[in-house]
Amino acid sequence: GNVGLVCRTTLPDLKKTTYQRFLDICPDPLILENNKSEMFLKLKTNGRPSTLYFGPLDKLGRYKSLELGTFLIDEADETTEEHWNILCGRLRLKGPRLCGMLATNPPNKHHWIVKKFIEKPPPSYEVFRSKTTDNKKNLPPGYIENLIQNMPPDWVKRYVDGEICSISEGDPVYPDFRSDLHV
Repeated sequence: GNVGLVCRTTLPDLKKTTYQRFLDICPDPLILENNKSEMFLKLKTNGRPSTLYFGPLDKLGRYKSLELGTFLIDEADETTEEHWNILCGRLRLKGPRLCGMLATNPPNKHHWIVKKFIEKPPPSYEVFRSKTTDNKKNLPPGYIENLIQNMPPDWVKRYVDGEICSISEGDPVYPDFRSDLHV
């Protein structure tokens, strides 16, 4: 009897990644109804069916009267703290355990997620961190080695090792500067 919302910043990104991947891995017997035009599923659960909506975060007003038991923001490093706060305000469905979740690559060290979940998390928050190597058996052969060989060191730290760090954009003022050597 739960109601959930799975979000991503824009509708095109949500449709081609998060929504499609969910349909790829969700066992068919669990799906009672798949309304592709409205992007929601009725799922078979213990007891009453649950509803899972998929929606973009670019127009937050559409969720202001929604009563949720759970939500997930995918690629949360692309979002704002306002997105999190508004959806937390929607967690008011009576009955189920209320739960908001984020799935993300490690954000920049100055991102709101770091401040809220790493530096000063409330006691009810939990963080689960992983590295790309933790998922090696599900990746193509040579994938991780290719990333390590072809990415700048800061990108490897973030996207392979799962570390929170800053990634510089644009051309460096000092092209020979390396944080692993000079910091």
